[in-house]
Amino acid sequence: GGGGGGAREQLRCEIKKKHDLYDLIAVTNHTGNLHSGHYTAKVKNLSSKHWFAYNDSKVSRVQFPRELISKDAYILFYARRGF
Repeated sequence: GGGGGGAREQLRCEIKKKHDLYDLIAVTNHTGNLHSGHYTAKVKNLSSKHWFAYNDSKVSRVQFPRELISKDAYILFYARRGF
């Protein structure tokens, strides 16, 4: 049969696409239990590249990257680079 080379080349291109890089852009945190609790978030401003912490009506700038790491992390949000 013919045409097998084209399919192999397409597969190579698809495999290369799987090496995309992703950047963390937001973290949702939850404290409490399954029945009640409190949510907060840390979000990266994509224009300024600064991180901000949101807790109800209070917003503050994250000063140190280690502030993003928490045992309370619930949902992580990523954006593909170059997208």
